[in-house]
Amino acid sequence: MPYPLEKLPYGLRRRLRELTTPAEANALQIAAPNYYGLLPIQRVKSIDQVKFVINNDSILLLRNGNTRMNLPRDNLVFRICLKLYINNFMLSDGSELILERFQLAPRIVKFKDCVIDSTFIQSLVPCLEQQVSRLELNNCTIPERKTAHIICNAKAFKLLRNLCLIHCKTSLNSWIDGFLDAKAQNDNFQMQIYISVPFIQVQSQLKALFGSHFTCLSERPKNQQKYYVLSFRKMKYVYDDDDVFYSLDGS
Repeated sequence: MPYPLEKLPYGLRRRLRELTTPAEANALQIAAPNYYGLLPIQRVKSIDQVKFVINNDSILLLRNGNTRMNLPRDNLVFRICLKLYINNFMLSDGSELILERFQLAPRIVKFKDCVIDSTFIQSLVPCLEQQVSRLELNNCTIPERKTAHIICNAKAFKLLRNLCLIHCKTSLNSWIDGFLDAKAQNDNFQMQIYISVPFIQVQSQLKALFGSHFTCLSERPKNQQKYYVLSFRKMKYVYDDDDVFYSLDGS
């Protein structure tokens, strides 16, 4: 049950300020700018991008572009405004490694060589302060189906335009189901899935994902807003399921 901050005695406010991480302290000061006991003011610096990398010795390294980044000793908080990169995180690496000194407001989030479970995502996603337009997972393992549903239903991904799964060990069905559940209620919703191989090479997998009852059309169905697209050259395959159309562009 939430406890009103204004009822917290001064001494406990001071103790709260001591126990919070720098990023948490800044959030408290924004929420309650005129309350005594939450000083000193936490300084925040905006930065375009940060890459978090766990090296072979399990040490967290930070990079800003091509430059190695060292955190200053004065507890300065960095606000990431454009790109967030997370590399080589395993199940034992918690999101607190990221959240202690950083505020997250990226437009693009990229995971590479990570093992991502629902616990990590549940702690990270609520801290994304802005809408993410692109999410990329490269060579990642996602062992739980529910991880996809958490991401698809998260507030930060409501305006997601690009989802890239590159050489990932994950359930494609869970991602499709998650996006359909979260977004298909919107009449302007479209899902586009791009493949880099001829359609015939993945036909069996596509049938498993979308069903086997496809009809070949020469153009997009008229007067239908809800449809899902797999793009490769010009042919279209459309399946009608309760007024929802799955459109596959294939060779």
